[in-house]
Amino acid sequence: MPLPQDLNSYVTNDPERTWSNQPLINDLDVWGTAATISWDLGAVTLKSITAYRDLEQESTADYDGSPYATYDDYIPIEQNQFSQELQLSGLAWDERVNWLVGAYYFNEEVDQTNAITLGVTGPGGFLPGPPISVAPLLFAIDPASPNNNAYRVISRQRILPEITATALFGQASVKMTDVLSLTVGLRYSDEEKEQGYDFYVDNTIPNHPFFSAPGFNGVGVFPTVQTTVKESWDSFDPRVGFEYQATEDVLLYVSYAEGFRSGGFNSRPLNDDEPIPSFDPEEVSSYEVGVKSEWLDRRVRVNAAAFWSDYENVQLSVNPPGSFFNIENAAKAQISGVELEVTARPVEWLLLNTGVGYLDDEFDELSARAIQSGIGLNNELPMTPEWTINAGVQFMTQLGFGGVTARLDYTYQDDSWAFADNLPGNRIEAFDLVNARLAWRSTDEAWEVALFGLNIFDEEYLRFAQDVRTNAADNTPGFGTLTLWPGAPAEWGVELAYRF
Repeated sequence: MPLPQDLNSYVTNDPERTWSNQPLINDLDVWGTAATISWDLGAVTLKSITAYRDLEQESTADYDGSPYATYDDYIPIEQNQFSQELQLSGLAWDERVNWLVGAYYFNEEVDQTNAITLGVTGPGGFLPGPPISVAPLLFAIDPASPNNNAYRVISRQRILPEITATALFGQASVKMTDVLSLTVGLRYSDEEKEQGYDFYVDNTIPNHPFFSAPGFNGVGVFPTVQTTVKESWDSFDPRVGFEYQATEDVLLYVSYAEGFRSGGFNSRPLNDDEPIPSFDPEEVSSYEVGVKSEWLDRRVRVNAAAFWSDYENVQLSVNPPGSFFNIENAAKAQISGVELEVTARPVEWLLLNTGVGYLDDEFDELSARAIQSGIGLNNELPMTPEWTINAGVQFMTQLGFGGVTARLDYTYQDDSWAFADNLPGNRIEAFDLVNARLAWRSTDEAWEVALFGLNIFDEEYLRFAQDVRTNAADNTPGFGTLTLWPGAPAEWGVELAYRF
């Protein structure tokens, strides 16, 4: 889309500074309910887990960050989901076998609209398309009539996905000897996704130089794509593991498991032949070896693990020059790492914990379109920080009218990348967060009142980023925007809980 010539003058590195021409909001109304019921049927136990959630959200964005209404976005979303799980479990073979079988059902419906303003009349107004008076120009600013910013050109993309997922699963742990156990499991998953798409241009500007056609008199709705697509996927995912009780306080284990990340649809049409292209599930085979142990009369717990995961059909944002925001199965990759967790209670009133994680990621293969998008084998996978650290300290004491608990938590996340193209603006720099909580619980443990603080030192950090200023493959001009999603600032609150 052509842009005003002075657009680049509205640039800042100050996260507190914006020239946005519309209020930036993100209002959510979320509620849900869940029920877990267990029946003891003698030899077996039947458990039912039912849950429902409903969400309504209104948010806005101004991706150009300027006073012009060139890329203002209004996004209303309605979403609801329902899930039901049934489990049947029991013991067999003189209690040497612990088994469980179950079934799962999930349904989700979403109604989302992206209403993106492509032009507005009035002071500071901007219209894309052919020029009104000066032939070399590709845009017009402040058109003479009508001089009212209520007249707009809006690209409305209504996205209507519905997901139905079912699964059957079973697992059995067999105590082969007094110290050696075998666990085997299998899950069958079936998913069906349907997505409706209604994409049209809504023009309320009379005699618009571009969005006009006979019969509309320059005002009206111009349909672009209206379609519905449907896909389904299924998968058998096994798990097998051995556990060895080396001593009463030391357990060694090794496991192998397979899993998948669901397939889906790109929410924007790419061409007439495939208006909403789909992508297949991402598959993983994972190996893990570890130890779980307790020491010093069980006052210290140490858990450690090493793992290696092999990924196929990796879902990546793949955007060769001339295209944007496409998800494709574009790579093979592997991620390996180690984790260490230590929890200690040196005295009854003090609890200490810490954890350290290290990840090493690598692309093994890339599709041609991924390479055309500027993704290289030496690039880092998205959202895989090399180091993560957490630590906590908790003090507990009993008073005559209840118990008081004070807790302080620290987390560190290393540098990472939001997208596999590793463009400079997609870098998420390392950050530290500190949370605090002070709680009182009644003597009967029914009531609890807590004061809490999140990010109490008001750390400025990013949760996500999207750099589409240039094409990573050839450094040619791209979509022209860099959007950063900052993390929440310092937050303080009060919680009241009643348990019955």
